[in-house]
Amino acid sequence: MLATIVLIAMISDIYGRRISNRLIVVAYIICIAKALGSRTFSAILQVVIDLSTPVIILYLLYLIGVIGAGDIKLLSVISGFTGMIFAGKVTLLAFLLGGVWSVARLLQEKSLMRNMYAGVGYIWNLMQGKVTDYQSFSPDRSDITIPFSVCIGIGTYMLMLIEMM
Repeated sequence: MLATIVLIAMISDIYGRRISNRLIVVAYIICIAKALGSRTFSAILQVVIDLSTPVIILYLLYLIGVIGAGDIKLLSVISGFTGMIFAGKVTLLAFLLGGVWSVARLLQEKSLMRNMYAGVGYIWNLMQGKVTDYQSFSPDRSDITIPFSVCIGIGTYMLMLIEMM
């Protein structure tokens, strides 16, 4: 079930640059229904915690424009299905894959240095207390952003394969 949800989110993000809230709500309902099926309060509470934790932790990255809300909700769904430890591993792997992909994309577009300077300027302003949205601070990035859900999906599938071995 999780593999299908992640695949749908990836396709949606690639073609529409959005992850459907309907998909996320359906996934949340499935997670909660599974917990209700156990008929124990601790299982229900654990699923609620697993669904909430990625949203709470990654919200700061959303506020500064590093990650999209759909990506955070997708990581929340993964946490709801598999638990926070697996979702944490997926998150770290996705950031690693996304970083490599982003640098490759910036090199391809010959805009790595321009974006590096913008990043340093953003950090400088952040240290001075001038908090701004990173995406509005940096050069036009609309043509070089990546669909991060693909990195999340690849990380999920890789870890699922590793755990099956």
